[in-house]
Amino acid sequence: MRKTLLLFCLLHPLLASGNALDAQRLNEIDSRSKLLCASAMAYFDPREREPDTRGLTSVYHNLMALDTLVVQLGGSESLHRPLQSMRTVFETLEGLPRKESAQFPPLVRQLLESSDALQQTALATVTSSASDPLAEELGAQSRALASLLLDYQLRGYPLPDPQPFALSSEQVRHFDAEVNQRFKQLQANYPQHAVALGKIDNTYRFVRSQLLQGNGHLSGGANFYLDRAISDLDDLAATISTVLAE
Repeated sequence: MRKTLLLFCLLHPLLASGNALDAQRLNEIDSRSKLLCASAMAYFDPREREPDTRGLTSVYHNLMALDTLVVQLGGSESLHRPLQSMRTVFETLEGLPRKESAQFPPLVRQLLESSDALQQTALATVTSSASDPLAEELGAQSRALASLLLDYQLRGYPLPDPQPFALSSEQVRHFDAEVNQRFKQLQANYPQHAVALGKIDNTYRFVRSQLLQGNGHLSGGANFYLDRAISDLDDLAATISTVLAE
């Protein structure tokens, strides 16, 4: 059931719960929560004695972004509750010394479960369409990149029973094809944004083979590059949605 919802969420634009800016924020909740979990796996890897601190910085950054997005959407209890669960689990992880790193994987699984609940709540919050076609496509691209990154990190992390959160090989190939095709269409259909989109496309291509192949080793570098790419897509979508909402 979850994979059906995930496939719908990635391949179809989210509907807005009031206006174009709300639609963009709901899109961003999905991608930011996935980024947070991917970054947490990169940093809280029990096999790493000296993890890449960029992973921890990314977790902080995305947690703050999610806080802001939930407040901007009205601070509803249905969104606040899973977000608070994510924060609580993260604080527990951060408080553990490395000598107790065996506790990391079960806690990361709890983080993934809370993140999934937040994403599903955001999806259920949506009621009516009111978004800009370009912002919709940018949001879909952001969510797809975040899902590919999360799946890549899942393949290299010693997580108990990762199956509920992982993509199948067929889904990974499909999303990659969608990402490549969408970048081409966006640059062709919106030449005024072609330069910015081209840079984001190049960032994805820089880590694409790493994401698709996977080698059992986590990468803070992949997180760093795709975090930037996803943030750029979300920022552009937010700018467009803000103008539309005015």
